[in-house]
Amino acid sequence: MRYRTLGRTGLEVSEVGFGCGGIGGLFVRGTPAEQRAAVEAAVAGGINYFDTAALYGNGQSEENLGRVLGELGIEATVGTKISLAPEEVPTAETLVPEKLAQGLRRLGRERVDVCTLHGRIGTSEGGALSADDVCGPVADGLRRAVAAGLTGAIGFTGLGETAALHRVISSGVFDYAQCYFNVLNPSASRPGAAPPGAQDFDGAIGQCAEAGMGIMAIRVFGAGAVGATPARHRLAGDPGGPLAGGGYASDLARAERLGALGAELRVESPFELALRAALAQDVSTALVGFSDVTQVEDALRWQSRGPLSEGELTQAINGVNEPEG
Repeated sequence: MRYRTLGRTGLEVSEVGFGCGGIGGLFVRGTPAEQRAAVEAAVAGGINYFDTAALYGNGQSEENLGRVLGELGIEATVGTKISLAPEEVPTAETLVPEKLAQGLRRLGRERVDVCTLHGRIGTSEGGALSADDVCGPVADGLRRAVAAGLTGAIGFTGLGETAALHRVISSGVFDYAQCYFNVLNPSASRPGAAPPGAQDFDGAIGQCAEAGMGIMAIRVFGAGAVGATPARHRLAGDPGGPLAGGGYASDLARAERLGALGAELRVESPFELALRAALAQDVSTALVGFSDVTQVEDALRWQSRGPLSEGELTQAINGVNEPEG
C-alpha cells in the first residue's frame, strides 16, 4: 500500500479508501461477520482510511463501522458526513456540531479525523445548498465543530452545479473535496472530456490541487457500471438517479468497451482498469465501496500494480469515450 497526503490536513491516507456507503452495501446490509472479515483484510493490506455517513442506512453504517473497529482495536483514520436541508441553513452554526455529535455517538468515538458536508451544491435542484450557504453559515458550523474538537478537518462532496462547486473550491474554506471521477466521465481531471449528456466537472481535481486541498475520488467504478453487467452483488445498493448526467444505464452501455481495452492494457478486469485510472490522478485517495472481502482483496491486488501510465490512461479514456459509429 502507498500513502498520500490529504492536502493541507497533513493526514497520510491509503491511496485506496474503504467506502462504507449504500452502493457497496456491506456496512448497511452485511452481517457482522462479513463486515469484520472485510475490515481485517483491508487493514492487513494497509488500508487506513474508512469513510461513512449519517445517511448511509440511516446511521447503520456509522454504528456498524464503529462496532467493528472497536472489536478489532483498530486505530484507523475515519471520516463521516453530515447533511443539511436548505431550511436548516439559518441554524447551521449550532446544528452542524449537533449532527456530527450524533454521528460520533453512533460511531462510538469522541472525534473523527475529517467531516464532509454531504449533498449537492447549486441552485436548480431540490435540496441543494447554494455556494453562499456552504461558504457561509454551513462553513461556520463546520469550523465550530473543529473548534469543539469533534473533527480535525472539513470538506464537501463535489456534486451539484459545476460553477457552484468551483466557487466553493476557490473560497479557501475547505480542507478537501470528494470529487466525482471515473473513466466513463473523467472531466474532473480533463475539462471537456464528459460524454454527451453527462456533467462536465471542468477540471475540479486540478483546481482543488492548486488550492492545496486534498482530493478523495468518488464513484471510481461508476456505481459498478464499469463491470459492464446488469448483475449486481446481493448487498449492492440501487445506483439510483444520475449523479453526474448520463445515468447508470448509459454508463453500463458505454462500459462494454472496457472489456476489449482491458485486454489491450493487460489488466484482469474493467474494475482494475478503473481503479488504476483513478490512482493515476492527482488524488489523495480513491474511495471504493465494498460488498464483501473478496472485493477488498481484489482492490488491494490491483492497487499494488500501480497507477496506469499516462499513455495507458489516455488510451483507456479515449477508448471508452470515442463517438459511436
